[in-house]
Amino acid sequence: MISLLDEECLRPGDRTDTTFLNKINTVLGSHAHFKRAKTNVGKRSSINSLDEFCLVHYAGDVTYKVRCFLNKNNDLLFRDLKEAMSESSNEVVQACFPKEEILAKKRPPTVATQFKDSLQSLTKTLIREEPSYIRCIKPNDLKQPGRMAAKPAIPCPWYYRRDYVAGQFNENVVRHQVKYLGLVENLRVRRAGFAYRRLYEAFLHRYKSLCPDTWPTYRGNPCSGVERLVKFLGYKNDEYRLGETKIFIRLPQTLFATEDAYQRRKHELATLIQKVFKGYRQKKEFKRQKQAAVVVQAYMRRHLAKKRVARRKHAALVIRQFIQDFIRRNDASESKFAGMARAAYLRRLAANLPRKLLDKKWPKPPKICVSASEEIRRLYRRQLARQYAKKLTPERKLLFQKKVLAEKLFKGKKSSYKGSIGKPFVGNGWTPPSTRSERGSSKPGFDAIRRRPYCTRVTKYNRRGHKPQNWILILTSGTLYLLDEMWKLKHSIPLSALKTVTVTNLADNFVLLRIPQELKREKGDVILNVPFLIEFIVELVHESRNSEMLNIETANSIQHYMADGKPVGKIVFNNGANNAIEKGKDRTLLVVSSPFSLPLLIPSLALLSDVEVFRSLLPQTVLTANLGTIMSSHNIERGLDDFRSTPDLSFQHYKYYLSMELFSGLPETLDPPSRRQYQDQIEELCWLICKQSLLKRDVVVFPNESVYHLFRIFSTLAEELSDNQVGTMVAIHVEEMRLLCEAFVMTVGKNFNMEEFQEAAKTLGTEYVMFHPFLSFMETKYASSIEVGGLQEGVRDLFDTYSQDVLRKGYLWKKGELFPSFRYYWFVLRPSSLTYFTNMEQKDKKGEIPLDSTCRVESIAEPKCHKFLLKCQDRNYELSASDHKTKLQWLSSLRLAFENAENLHSYQYREAGRRQDLKLDLEKLLEEETQARRDEEIEEQKRLLVEEREKRIRFEERQRDKETQLKDAETKLRELEDDRRRLDRELRSARMKITSSEHSKEILEAKLRARGSPVTRSASMVPVRNREKRFSNDTQHSSDSDDIDDDEGLPLRRVE
Repeated sequence: MISLLDEECLRPGDRTDTTFLNKINTVLGSHAHFKRAKTNVGKRSSINSLDEFCLVHYAGDVTYKVRCFLNKNNDLLFRDLKEAMSESSNEVVQACFPKEEILAKKRPPTVATQFKDSLQSLTKTLIREEPSYIRCIKPNDLKQPGRMAAKPAIPCPWYYRRDYVAGQFNENVVRHQVKYLGLVENLRVRRAGFAYRRLYEAFLHRYKSLCPDTWPTYRGNPCSGVERLVKFLGYKNDEYRLGETKIFIRLPQTLFATEDAYQRRKHELATLIQKVFKGYRQKKEFKRQKQAAVVVQAYMRRHLAKKRVARRKHAALVIRQFIQDFIRRNDASESKFAGMARAAYLRRLAANLPRKLLDKKWPKPPKICVSASEEIRRLYRRQLARQYAKKLTPERKLLFQKKVLAEKLFKGKKSSYKGSIGKPFVGNGWTPPSTRSERGSSKPGFDAIRRRPYCTRVTKYNRRGHKPQNWILILTSGTLYLLDEMWKLKHSIPLSALKTVTVTNLADNFVLLRIPQELKREKGDVILNVPFLIEFIVELVHESRNSEMLNIETANSIQHYMADGKPVGKIVFNNGANNAIEKGKDRTLLVVSSPFSLPLLIPSLALLSDVEVFRSLLPQTVLTANLGTIMSSHNIERGLDDFRSTPDLSFQHYKYYLSMELFSGLPETLDPPSRRQYQDQIEELCWLICKQSLLKRDVVVFPNESVYHLFRIFSTLAEELSDNQVGTMVAIHVEEMRLLCEAFVMTVGKNFNMEEFQEAAKTLGTEYVMFHPFLSFMETKYASSIEVGGLQEGVRDLFDTYSQDVLRKGYLWKKGELFPSFRYYWFVLRPSSLTYFTNMEQKDKKGEIPLDSTCRVESIAEPKCHKFLLKCQDRNYELSASDHKTKLQWLSSLRLAFENAENLHSYQYREAGRRQDLKLDLEKLLEEETQARRDEEIEEQKRLLVEEREKRIRFEERQRDKETQLKDAETKLRELEDDRRRLDRELRSARMKITSSEHSKEILEAKLRARGSPVTRSASMVPVRNREKRFSNDTQHSSDSDDIDDDEGLPLRRVE
């Protein structure tokens, strides 16, 4: 058919779709798979028109229309268009229109020919490869899932319709495709035969763990491995077959049983893998711990060895230094140095001697002057004490005696005594009344009142109703008087009749005068509240000279009586925040005392009659007393004399004085919140005192409120320094100033440059900066280009962090106590409390959660909520954050608050102290390192000196040896010279003997010749000349011979 279509397209003449249809009807009309229109007219067929033909395919009949067959089969693309497309830069277009096709003169193939070629190429590929067949089934004729076929216009039963749709599939269409695709027959064949087939490698790889022969790895042929596996599993012969490359299994039950065994085996293998992995992991961990132990042991041995070496080196240095000092103990240089050191210390001591007896400062002496310094210090203090005692007036001496009496009466017995040690007893005077009513008073003993030694205002409480009344107490040498505000005498109690005065051991001002029954005019015990209780009791005991009348009550309550001994009421004592005396129930009087309260000082001075006494008080004393009254603190004047030499008490003096003298004298039982409150009050008082001077500056950038906040931050981070040359100074270290500047710059949204800060800090010229330079530095360097609102906000954040001890603040949801719903609050976290407000302005406070070290916080695990639980002593609080990061930050901050809840100082104050300690430690380490390097240099110089000394000693020893050898050589030379002279003498004497012998021989020969006898020489005789020569040779080689035989050398002759 494709050939006919190409022929019809290429033949000359008139060619149309009809001629093509007629040609295929003529040529293929009798073909079994071809149906034409005219042969099927009147029969039931799928051809509905004369321009159609039908092909019988394996899957079903397909009808084709011949309309436009010829036009669509021809390639009508013009050649110039192809050339243009082949010249394109796009690679895809170039591949579609290759240049080889344009260069070839062959006619381009038709569409049908191209289809035939593609089909033949696909067939070759399928024959060459192993195809996998995919059966595609159309759900309906429209080839669209989920759509219903169109319903016919005339209703008819469903079994007459081919396009009936059940659900979303056309059942007839689907059944037809399943039938002609042979799916059912394929399944039947598979069911009747070996349905499961698998390659040996895949089957062995999956089920090899079921057989011991194939597990864990089988090295042989996969076919033999599968054969061993199926024999071990117990397959019957008719249940499987072994092919060339695959195994065939007939029954599904056999495969399912194998798969179930494999699934069970997987759990065993998982256990085995876990066991092996756990063993491997434990072995690895053991090796790591063993290696770590070896490393720790090595480092520890190294550390111990270094310590031993350092100790031995130190011991060697000490021993060497001791020996050297012992050797040089009498040297002139050492004694001269000691004298110079003593003289320098004495000059320094003379220039820095303390001027006051209370001044404990003393220059540190060198070691050679320690004993002398202690002796000089003892003598000098005795001299100062003697000078001070000489200047004391009798009144001043009496005041000291009363202080000693107060110590004897109250030390360790009453809580308020410690606060009265540093306060001198004032002792009030009184001027006689000038009014007529007062002048006309003629009550007994009124004239004696004028001889008053002590008077003060007191509060008297009635015996029955405990109503308070303001009275005046006057104490004379023999009587105690109580007057009302109109100077009317109410009580006159002789001191001799007063047996007991009861006070408590607390820090209150309560006193109970026990009136004996003999005094009938006094209706009963007198209850008083005396402002200066310690001073009053001392005056009372001093005037009565009876210290046994004082009774310090330790019980929580006491009973007071009427004159007839009948009890009338009870007085109950308790601790509280402030001193108070209130009327209780059941005729009781409740006395509340504060452990750190102090009565008002200045009002009692109003009773002084001598104005000069008041004027003699220094303004600093009055100011300090008022500060003590405001702060309700003890020991406010202790050590103030050290600062009174300064005419103007500046911030530096007061800050140092209040911190070092007052704050350190607070009671140890004071709770941390109260202690922190005292610290805030100290800084606020310093600001009030020095506000005008601190606000004066050339360039004003920060508003006054921000300056106050910076002052508070500066006071928290500053250090109190005192030096003999500089004096008292409160300054901040440059490193602390860097932290503040960096935090401020980050708060206002800018980047901090460390190099610029270091360059600017060098211009300050010192490591410690006072407040004015600090404020000027902040204003000129970082605050000049920022708006006022930004400055205030940034400084406020710094103030909250450093002064208010705010660890964290932000919005959280809090679950209600009565209604289980969450509300949005602004939370502020401090070490001792978690406060929440309506908004971030912190004006409308909604509640406060106290925190301590027993509190805990736990995270609540919920998938989409970021909740956590705050556990306190009284109840639990459920909170929620906006995200997970914020939740973690709050958890960390809360745990930090729990750790610092019970500390005496604030968190930032302690962090600043920790940084200061770290700085001091680093400086100490640097100093130690410098000293160690210096010591090493000294040791090296000592070593070189010792080597030079040893070399010099060895050289001197060699010199002495040479001198000794030279002396020995000279001695031997003198001996040899003596021997030579002796030998010369002996030689001369021998020669003389020889000469005389020759002379005698000549005489003898002459005599013999004269007689006529011949002279012969025997063999034993030696010629005289030869013997003389031998004798001379012997004398030259032998220096030990002292004498020569007289017979030798003589001429011997035998006379026959």
